[in-house]
Amino acid sequence: LAELKDPYLTAQLLSGEAQLSLARQQPAQAEQQLLKAAQLFQQLGNRSMQHETSIALAEVALMQQHLVKARAYLPQDLKIDQQPVFLQRKYWDILSRIQASNGEWQQAYQAAVAASKAQFEIQANQQRQHLGQLSTDLQQQQQMHSQQQSQWQAGTWALLATLLASWLGMGGFLLRRKRQTPAALTGQVWLKNWAEFAR
Repeated sequence: LAELKDPYLTAQLLSGEAQLSLARQQPAQAEQQLLKAAQLFQQLGNRSMQHETSIALAEVALMQQHLVKARAYLPQDLKIDQQPVFLQRKYWDILSRIQASNGEWQQAYQAAVAASKAQFEIQANQQRQHLGQLSTDLQQQQQMHSQQQSQWQAGTWALLATLLASWLGMGGFLLRRKRQTPAALTGQVWLKNWAEFAR
C-alpha cells in the first residue's frame, strides 16, 4: 500500500480492504481502513467518494452498536436526493436504524419509507434493464430468423430454378429426339426399300 503513489487508488484500495475486513468479521479494522480512505478522498476533494465512505463508516459503527459514532459518521452536508439511488437507500436505511435504536419512531418510520422507495427504484431500474436486454435479444432473434428465412427462400428459389432448367432441358432433349425419330424411321424405310431392290 505504501508503494502506491496515487492517493485515489490508495483510497480505493483501502475501501476494498475494508470490505474484506468486514467479510472476515473484523469491523474495527474495517473502520480504520475506511477512515484513512475518507481522509484521502477529502484531500482529493472527491465529495462523492467521501460521502460513500462516510456512509460505509456509519454502517460499520452501527454493526458495532456505536450509535453516536454512526450518527456522527453520516455526512451532514449531504444532499441525499442528488446522490445515486444505491447510496440513498443505504443512507436512509442506516438513519432509520439509528433513529429506531434511539426510540425516534416517527423519524425512523419516515427514513424506512424513504429507504423502501429507494430500494423499489433500484429494483425497477434493474427490471427495466432486464426487460431492455430481453427486448434486444428478441429483436436479434427475429432478425436472425428473418435472415434464415430469406436464406431458405433464396435456396428454395435456386432449387426450383435448377429443377425448372433441368425439366426444360429434358423436355427439349425429348422433343429433339422425337423429331429425330421419324427420320430414323424414314431411313429404315429406305433400307427396307433397298433390301427389296437388292433382291
